Amino acid sequence: MLTTRTKLIVDTMEKATNNAKSYVPDYGEGIVGSVLAPGTNPHVLPTPPFTALNKQDFDRLTNGEIAVYAVGGIQYGDIFDPPLIKPYETIYCYQILPPPSLPFGTCSFTNSIK
Repeated sequence: MLTTRTKLIVDTMEKATNNAKSYVPDYGEGIVGSVLAPGTNPHVLPTPPFTALNKQDFDRLTNGEIAVYAVGGIQYGDIFDPPLIKPYETIYCYQILPPPSLPFGTCSFTNSIK
């Protein structure tokens, strides 16, 4: 199993949404693979240190001027059935929602499994 670092996208509503929609996982340097045995719990996804939104960006998020997304990917294979040449891939996306709603929700346009 390979995981990307979670990427935080903060921009105007249109740009952030387009960037989240077009996100392509990078399983490059610094990402460590692991084995997930049957019946075990998955590891927590690696995340870079995130900086809290400043007051101006928080107000802009609350007013709907900007959007904030957290995106990433996971590649994995099943060694038992069927043997794969190309691994499965799950791309995840969560939108950070403005107050007073829940802290985040899934993106309606992604969260795909290939």
